[in-house]
Amino acid sequence: MIRDKQVERVRDLSTALFGARYRLEVCAALHARSTVTAAELLDEFSRTAEPPSQASISVELKRLCGAGLLRPIPPTAGDRHKPLAVVDSPMWKAAAELIASAQRGRVK
Repeated sequence: MIRDKQVERVRDLSTALFGARYRLEVCAALHARSTVTAAELLDEFSRTAEPPSQASISVELKRLCGAGLLRPIPPTAGDRHKPLAVVDSPMWKAAAELIASAQRGRVK
């Protein structure tokens, strides 16, 4: 997860690259996952200085679904949250690497 003092640098990079403040963080969080829910990401991001809202996370997940990078999974009995399958893509690793570069100060 991103350190608090580096959050703004990463979010500025995300906005510059994607026009979306949280997209880079969401994509990096999907690296090495096979499924995800908005609630899982909300819990993960709650450890950052300024966590995105559940609405912001949901918007990013919907956009990634629209791009074919996530797919809805039929819920099972008792599922409270809508699970999504993470489609294999170089996007996830690239996002994680961009965040690592931003943390090292190699990208603005």
